[in-house]
Amino acid sequence: MSDKTLEKIASFHKCYKSNELKERINKKELFLSDSEEALYLIFSFAFYQGRRDEISKDFENKAIKACHKYFCTHSDILLRNRARVKNNSLISEYSLLYDRLWKEGVNKKADRLMVLSLVNYIQSNEEKNILKNIIVKIKSKKMNEIYKELNEIYSIGQKISSFILRDIVYIYELENHLTEGDEIYLQPIDTWIKQVCFKIFDGIDKNIKNRELLSIILENCRKEEVKPIHFNQGAWYIGAKAFKIVLENIDNIEFHD
Repeated sequence: MSDKTLEKIASFHKCYKSNELKERINKKELFLSDSEEALYLIFSFAFYQGRRDEISKDFENKAIKACHKYFCTHSDILLRNRARVKNNSLISEYSLLYDRLWKEGVNKKADRLMVLSLVNYIQSNEEKNILKNIIVKIKSKKMNEIYKELNEIYSIGQKISSFILRDIVYIYELENHLTEGDEIYLQPIDTWIKQVCFKIFDGIDKNIKNRELLSIILENCRKEEVKPIHFNQGAWYIGAKAFKIVLENIDNIEFHD
């Protein structure tokens, strides 16, 4: 790894902000004031799990359409108090919403259960707004707690939980509320992050465990005085958008024999 490599990668967080977060940033106040819109913010992360983006977007839109129709006739659904239920009880507890999701074309059972689990999670929290709840936990120095709670939502998992927390911390400028050790929860590791890390960090085994890779990333960020969130966002953008980046800079690329 050459000097300034991490810094250069981290600089692409600006591209991530302008290309991937623009809509979310523009609606940041709406998400805080509207529980339904806050739920849809989480959809914009949760549906992107190993499928092509256009397919994920299609299912996200169908889920939003189904939920909106359901909420129009059950306007207080997100305000109700209900304890967390086990995954195998979600369908019976929320059968009408489950059926509505099916009718609107959310044809993967795991996606339908994920929506039900998110609604149940909102009902089980005092805030009744999933975004507000996340922010309150972060400001209360309970990053580990909110990370575990998100993991318990059906089909969310560690990677998506970290994506959600990373970008919420970034959008709402919450880095000053982080405590030592919190940054490990803001480093989602996916195929794009791995590809960049394999290229820039010498001697990494391709079968390295995510936990070990996280330690290498955070250690090098500290050493180079690079913000870990910026590195993660920049690395993801480079990995996911490499073809676009090359085309945009093709006139500046020099070829050598």
